[in-house]
Amino acid sequence: RPELPDDDVADVLLAGQSELDSGNHDRALTYANRGLTLARDPLRRARLCLLLGDVHHDRAAMLPASENYYAALTNAEGSATLRATAVVRLARRWSDPGRLDAEVLRFLRDALADLVAIGDADGQARELRLLVSAHLAHKSNMARPAVGDTEIALAHAVLAELRPHDRGELVCEVLTECRWALYDFAPPEEILRLSRWMAGAAVTPDVPEHFKGEALIALIIDQLRAGDLQQAKASIEEHRRRTTRSNHGLMPWLQATLDNLADLWHGHFEAATQRLYGPSQRLLDQLGSARTGDSLW
Repeated sequence: RPELPDDDVADVLLAGQSELDSGNHDRALTYANRGLTLARDPLRRARLCLLLGDVHHDRAAMLPASENYYAALTNAEGSATLRATAVVRLARRWSDPGRLDAEVLRFLRDALADLVAIGDADGQARELRLLVSAHLAHKSNMARPAVGDTEIALAHAVLAELRPHDRGELVCEVLTECRWALYDFAPPEEILRLSRWMAGAAVTPDVPEHFKGEALIALIIDQLRAGDLQQAKASIEEHRRRTTRSNHGLMPWLQATLDNLADLWHGHFEAATQRLYGPSQRLLDQLGSARTGDSLW
C-alpha cells in the first residue's frame, strides 16, 4: 500500500476542514476516510483522526467522536502540540456534574507539563497551553468537596493571559472553561462579566457555531441568575434563531436545554418533563449522559 505524500495529506486535510467549516459533514467524512486509507505515518493519521472526530462531534455523534480523538492521541506520540490538541478535544466532551474524570485529568496534566517544557515557542503552543490550563481548572473542580485554591488560581491566571488580539475561538473556549471553574467560587457579577465577555468574543467570524451557542447559554444562565428575565428571554430567542440556521448536531439539544430551563424557572414543570422525556428523547439518547445534565437542570 503506497504512503500518501505530505502534500496530498495537506490537501486532504484542507479539503476536509473546508467541507466541515461549510457544514458538509458527509463530504468531510469522505475526505478524512480517504486519507486514512493511505496515510501510515502516525502524525498524519493523528491529524486525520482529529478531523474525523470533529465531524462526528458536529453531528452530535459522541461515541465515534471520542473513538477518533483517542486514536488521534495514540498516534500523536512524539508531538507535544498534537497530543495537546487531541487532549483538548477529549476534554470538550460533556462530563457528569460532581464526578471527576481521572483519565482526562491525567491527560491534561501530562499535556500541560509537556507544553511548559517546550515553552511558548510559537502562537500555537501558547494557545494550547491556555486551553489545556483552562480545561484543567474546570475538570479539577467537577467533584465536591475536593476543591482546592490551586485550580481557582489557575483559572484566574489563564484569564489574565488573554490578549485583545487573541482569536475569538480561543477566547470563547478559555472563557467557557474558566467560567465553569469559577462558577461556584466567584460573585455572580464576576461570572456575568465573563459571560458578557464571551458573548462579545463570539461574534468574530472564526468562532464555530457550537461556541457561539455556548456563549449565549452562559449569558442566559447568568441573566436568569441576576433576575434579568427580559434579557434572558431575548437571548433564548436569539439562540433559537441561530439553531434554525445551523446544522450543528448539538444546537437542537442546547436549545431544548434552554427551553427546559426557562420552563422550570417559570414553574412550567409539565412542559419541561414532556420535552425532556418526549420529543427530544432520540437526540438525548444519541448524546448519552447528556440526559443526566438535562435532568439536573
